Amino acid sequence: MRIKFCVKESIRARRIVPENLSVSQRVNSLFFLFLSLIFLGVGVITVTLFVKTIRSGNLSIPAWLFSLLIFLLCAAILYSLLRDNRLTTIRGKGKADNKRIITSILKEVYQTDLLYESDELITYYRRATLLKFAVRVIVLFDGNDVLINISRFNQLDIKSPFHEPLSQLKIKSIKEKFDAIIASSQFR
Repeated sequence: MRIKFCVKESIRARRIVPENLSVSQRVNSLFFLFLSLIFLGVGVITVTLFVKTIRSGNLSIPAWLFSLLIFLLCAAILYSLLRDNRLTTIRGKGKADNKRIITSILKEVYQTDLLYESDELITYYRRATLLKFAVRVIVLFDGNDVLINISRFNQLDIKSPFHEPLSQLKIKSIKEKFDAIIASSQFR
């Protein structure tokens, strides 16, 4: 979901601070929160039933595996709710070098030249397809720091509560590439 956000407030808060959200965007955000809370509620009920089953001694392997799966999904949802719209900081050099490095990494990682660039930010948005979720990448520059957020959305532009751990892994790999380029002699 493409959004308008306040760059200066987002840098200060270290999270994306949206502004002028449409009614549809507000409904989608509330739906994300509602779905996440529903899944967490189902998870709590499942774990409670799992504990009761353990106490009664009627624990089967499929029930144990199902409960473990529900627990992991609930952990991912809780992580997603806590990390929603947070910006991850990557230490860099100067703004011009940071911009050049992060642009080349994003073009490589997402195999695209369709990056929107301005003085203070870089954004990338890939629409959802039948088999892939949409991806929104927002990169802000704060002095020598690079602030990055990656979010994934379904075809209805509702944020996925399950993809935040994967988005954080993608940010980690981008950070590692960024640090490797900074450490190399390319940008000294």
